[in-house]
Amino acid sequence: MGRLALELAARALTIEGITCDRDLRLFFDDTEIGAISGVGSSVFVEVRAHPLDAGVLADACPQCTVGLRRTGAERECDGWVSFAFVSYPDSYTESYFLESLRSARERVIEGNGVTSGEGEIP
Repeated sequence: MGRLALELAARALTIEGITCDRDLRLFFDDTEIGAISGVGSSVFVEVRAHPLDAGVLADACPQCTVGLRRTGAERECDGWVSFAFVSYPDSYTESYFLESLRSARERVIEGNGVTSGEGEIP
């Protein structure tokens, strides 16, 4: 995995309770909330944010879209958002990336998280 993906994973770990495995999948309270993957020099981050936040995040941040990039699925109702990076994000974009992770964490805390592998990134 490239340096950019590792740097983004390190930033994700600054949010209390978020963990990351060797495959750069992100978890909160043993629930998968996202993943970081690299393709060439690009890095994609997919986060299962709270459904009420997904559209707001995508509208506010040009690097953020609703749905999963890797599958092309539109899953707005599930809260999935995707970020695409070719370089380390500026502070504006980074704040939305981190906010999506906070939203995902809140989703789990509220009991809206996924269990038994349901809803994990394909």
